[in-house]
Amino acid sequence: MHCQFWAGPNITLELVTPSRDDSAVSGALLADGPGLHHIAFEVDDLEGELSRLREAGLVALDPVPRKGARPGMRVVFMHLGRRSGVLIELVEYTT
Repeated sequence: MHCQFWAGPNITLELVTPSRDDSAVSGALLADGPGLHHIAFEVDDLEGELSRLREAGLVALDPVPRKGARPGMRVVFMHLGRRSGVLIELVEYTT
């Protein structure tokens, strides 16, 4: 997949496009069509927020944090107990 980032003072926008027909992004586009896929929140304590949100009923798609699209970035994707159509991404920068 290809990622492009545009950053402002308090917000960063990431546009993602598939690089192969068999990629996860291609699959999401085929299943759901184009549009808003997820909203990301930068956090200082990824494991702590992951635990807090699990206790609040959100479901983690990633069992543990994984490498993000940028160097030093770790991420976890979550959704509400019933799929709402928009994922939540928790982002932590380690560097």
